[in-house]
Amino acid sequence: MDSNQDENTTKDEKLLQQELEMKELTSYINEECEYVKDCDGKTMKVLYIDGVAHECVFRSSIHSDARTFTAHVDDVWIMSWPRSGSHWVWEIIQRLLHGIDSFVGPLQKDLSVFDLNTDGIKHFPQPRVISSHLRREFAPEDIFKKGSKVVYLVRDPRDAMVSWYKFIQRQDAFQYDGSRDGFLSLYFQDKVPRGTWEKHTKGWLQESRNNKNIFLLNYENLRHDPLKYIRELASFLRPGTTYNETELMRHKEKTDLCTMQQKNSAYEQYHKKGGLGLQYDKGKIGTWKDWFTVAQLEDYKRHYHQYMDDVDNSDLGYIDMTHT
Repeated sequence: MDSNQDENTTKDEKLLQQELEMKELTSYINEECEYVKDCDGKTMKVLYIDGVAHECVFRSSIHSDARTFTAHVDDVWIMSWPRSGSHWVWEIIQRLLHGIDSFVGPLQKDLSVFDLNTDGIKHFPQPRVISSHLRREFAPEDIFKKGSKVVYLVRDPRDAMVSWYKFIQRQDAFQYDGSRDGFLSLYFQDKVPRGTWEKHTKGWLQESRNNKNIFLLNYENLRHDPLKYIRELASFLRPGTTYNETELMRHKEKTDLCTMQQKNSAYEQYHKKGGLGLQYDKGKIGTWKDWFTVAQLEDYKRHYHQYMDDVDNSDLGYIDMTHT
């Protein structure tokens, strides 16, 4: 058997192991789930943990597990509200830290989600690249004690919200087929899974102001100029390490969003069954313009300013857009 055959065999073995792990993780449905009702009387199935709605595939111990989780100084955490591009950024960081040609199986990203695979992550090789949708107040405190790096990924809330609505609708676990008005009524009451973008972003934004180990990454900037922000990520993750432009260009090509969407389409079966869904949407900027009605957008503007006007968020680039 030549080296290529050896390599392919190793990849096949890793893929099989990842498939088995994902089947086990996504087969779990928490019996503590309940239904929330929107303004039209449609119901959505959610799991409440410490007053915050979550997906029903998660265990009720997420927050308590976070409190006792042991972080490493070389851990890298990707924190975000759902549908903000965390799977894309996870692959960029994974390759920056473990090598451009390191094997990244299509299920490996999901096995690296703290909220889903807390126990498994404990045994990952270092440096660990871990993603999560936890709010700041529920994140492992050991991250900050150890000085682990955190990339807080933020996307235009309107685009993220549209993607989250579509995601929830196509997943069996949520059992929701409500209208846009219905979804927004739940959102404004903080009853959608993971709560509102504003509460999530505000907490992490405030933490980032005085913490040099947090890198605020704007999804739209990464889409517009991936090479620039891959370069900035590399400098943040490994200060003093030299990456030449050829290396960085290869990272950009390997993690092109369209390429990743095609490569990962084969594993949708695990997510639809488990309520996690297809992980990549089209990733376009400004899709909200074809989704919100004028009245819905006005309601959202009021909600946004109610929660965000008392925190400096001008560098996000969204506050001006919410006035348009």
